Amino acid sequence: MEMDPAMVRRKMEALTEEELRRAVTDDAASYEPEALAIAREVLAQRAAAKQVAAMQQEALRPPPRPYEAQRFLTSTVLVLVGAQLLACVANMIGYAILRERVTTDHRFGPLFDAANAIIVVGNLARPALFLITIVIFCVWLRAMYLNLPALGATNLRFTPGAAVGQLFIPFLNLVNAFVVMKHLWIESQPEPARLSDGTTLPRSATLVGWWWGAYLGTSVLSWMGSHPHGTGTSLDAWVQESYETTVTLAGVCLSGALFMAVVRGVARRQRDQHDDLLRRQPIPPPVDRLR
Repeated sequence: MEMDPAMVRRKMEALTEEELRRAVTDDAASYEPEALAIAREVLAQRAAAKQVAAMQQEALRPPPRPYEAQRFLTSTVLVLVGAQLLACVANMIGYAILRERVTTDHRFGPLFDAANAIIVVGNLARPALFLITIVIFCVWLRAMYLNLPALGATNLRFTPGAAVGQLFIPFLNLVNAFVVMKHLWIESQPEPARLSDGTTLPRSATLVGWWWGAYLGTSVLSWMGSHPHGTGTSLDAWVQESYETTVTLAGVCLSGALFMAVVRGVARRQRDQHDDLLRRQPIPPPVDRLR
């Protein structure tokens, strides 16, 4: 019986793409040559339709947001963190003065009162500065992630909003915050460095790791300091507590300094990547003004 091409085409069009591929490969022996030709034609038509749909979707997609250096946001974050570090240093100096005054000859006076006032003001200022810093840092983090597509990054693990949201997930943020900053650090320069022989160097975020390790260590010290080992109220107990507080403040200074280095590093890496992309752009040929 002669094959009806219209009927065969209808049957082929009713098949899924996977069934069509199997028909022209594994099950090709069970089909007539004319039927295989129709199956291949239907596959080609579907592939062309997919390509057209992808092109239309790409045409409708808005262009990537242009790179913005965000110097003001970066400077604001650095200033706020620096202010917290100064408050920590002032508190450390205040504790040192108090210890010297109460452990030598129990001298009290204007210097003792000034040191005590410094500690009180520092204890009030640091939490307030920390809350303000968190808000500004979230704005900075979102802005830095918005820059990634314009810098050529394609491995976008987080959207800008999701990157900020990872910081506020209880318990998971102990890991996700580090992952977010590491991803931002690496993708701020998506092109890996290469040696003269063409060898690609592995991309790492060592500084981010040092900062996060110092931050977690300081958090543990702070938690231990808020849960004293004993209930003594003697002078010796206060001196011991002041030493523990000073160590915690020193840890805060270390993690804060590393955090400032990370923020500056991300901003610098993005700026360098943007400058490199500008240098790679082809220079248009000069126009002959005589023509």
